[in-house]
Amino acid sequence: MNVGLLVIIALSFILYGTIVALMYTHKTISKMNGMMISMSTAMSTGLIIGTILGIYFSDNLFIATVYSMMTGLVVGAIPGNGIGKVALLDGMLSGVMAGMMGVMLGSMIQSENYDSMVKILFFSHCFISALVIRLIGDEVNSTRKLLINAVSNPLKAGVIFIILFFIVEMTGPLFFINEIKSHPHVNNNQILSENHTTKEPQSSISEKVEVKMNEYTYYPSKIQLQKGSLTEIVLTNTGTIDHDLQFENNTIEILNNLSNTHNHGTNSNKVHIHLKPGESKSVQLIAKKATQVPFFCSLPNHKEQGMEGIFQVN
Repeated sequence: MNVGLLVIIALSFILYGTIVALMYTHKTISKMNGMMISMSTAMSTGLIIGTILGIYFSDNLFIATVYSMMTGLVVGAIPGNGIGKVALLDGMLSGVMAGMMGVMLGSMIQSENYDSMVKILFFSHCFISALVIRLIGDEVNSTRKLLINAVSNPLKAGVIFIILFFIVEMTGPLFFINEIKSHPHVNNNQILSENHTTKEPQSSISEKVEVKMNEYTYYPSKIQLQKGSLTEIVLTNTGTIDHDLQFENNTIEILNNLSNTHNHGTNSNKVHIHLKPGESKSVQLIAKKATQVPFFCSLPNHKEQGMEGIFQVN
């Protein structure tokens, strides 16, 4: 798990723990406000945790849903238990629903949007937590708590948000795609292709690009190539079903020796690369002119579900 994601999880639970500590410290919070605090805290925390679980267990939504429901149940029960039975029930139900919604969100978004979505949810969680802490401060009329004073002051709250933003941004990407729950890939066979003439690989590779494919995306879906430069594309199927990558080779020259032709009804003017779950293959190519070359998965209904992308030749 990447450092950036660990930082977001840690900060999320620090905010959650702060709210719980304030609720248990101040027993004078009314039941109505206690219900609202329990629901808001459980929803924002459960949603971000559920989304992360949905991303990491995208190939097994049952496991992701069970884990997120259990987590949501706990994060909703703890703050609600300090207020009363109604707040407890409200928090538990909110946490369970947020966890399930997070799993659906995490499993549906495109892989290139993982980082952006989790960061959006995290800063939403921060904003909601600040409002909840301020609500607790208004309820107990406390002017002595440093944290309550900080979030009650717009300037101080803004500074805190800016600091959190830079902390998250400085930690780098949240997800390494090859860490996402998938079958291990150990095969390094040559790429499958249609009938076309190839040359032996050249020794000077300018760039190596790793492309992951799963249900139903390529990551990255936009691959940058330099005209005239030798690029090696390493494809890995991290999904649970077969996928392929197909494109027309009018403007892209394939250099390595291709074999084991696999046909889905395409013509000889198309490059076709088929991978089974967990399989990894590589191809060396040179783009002959600056253009955009679309690629897609030719398996039934895969392209229609969004499994497509482009080679951007500069």
